[in-house]
Amino acid sequence: MNGEAPLLLRLGILRIFDTLHILLPMRTIYNWCRYAFNLKVLLRNANFIKSGAPDGLPIPPPFLIHEVSGVYDQRAFFDNGIDGANCIRQNLRRNNLSIESFGSILDFGCGCGRVLRHWRNLPKTKVYGTDYNPRLIAWCRENLPFASCSVNSLAAHLDYPDATFDFIYAISVFTHLTEDLQVPWRDELFRVLRPEGYALLTFQGTRHQHRLTEAERRSFGSGNLIVQQSRYPGMNTCQVFHPESYVRRLFSRGGEVVDFIPGGATDAGGQDVVLLKRV
Repeated sequence: MNGEAPLLLRLGILRIFDTLHILLPMRTIYNWCRYAFNLKVLLRNANFIKSGAPDGLPIPPPFLIHEVSGVYDQRAFFDNGIDGANCIRQNLRRNNLSIESFGSILDFGCGCGRVLRHWRNLPKTKVYGTDYNPRLIAWCRENLPFASCSVNSLAAHLDYPDATFDFIYAISVFTHLTEDLQVPWRDELFRVLRPEGYALLTFQGTRHQHRLTEAERRSFGSGNLIVQQSRYPGMNTCQVFHPESYVRRLFSRGGEVVDFIPGGATDAGGQDVVLLKRV
């Protein structure tokens, strides 16, 4: 139990802030101070903006980057996006698929284009992005015009016709959806995915159990979904952990689990990757 004390203390403090309705403001102040007094990151950002992103596209401002990645370092954000795109390519390749073979792809939870920006040069693929945060989509629309981006609500609805996409990916999106939203969003993604189309999703799994209390780990080990800070669905404050067995049960309806890669999302802290096929 001693090793668990720091985690319990942290969760206890978060519960107190939440009870007092000051959790989100306190997080905002804390994060602002982390950036404002970090001379190393300030200098790195200044140098990166001066030299420009290697792909020639604009780079999002630090506070938008932090909303989606938890960091303020613009160069690190760019490099992490390359890693994310490469992870998708590698996980498709191991199943004899390629990103270039898809006529249309959707980045579900695209943020401010961390991965989406790296599809600009796909020769025959229409690129779409959607996100819950209108500020992030506004930035994408203004700075990544090759992609068609839209805002989605927290409720499971996307403004696309049935069977629109050949490929959908969602990196660390279901990791912020409470249990009541998991099935509706599964069904909505399958709705807009074409028959025989593929979806690649990531989840916080076994490798993230160090962030769980002892009681939560026992429940996780029994195949149950674990949700922390459930009052904030759709936000990074809400953290959700998926056992492999839960993922397989969840997506067995309407889809086929083609592959499950533990720790396969190196750009997302070693989250698990599942590749699905709509049946």
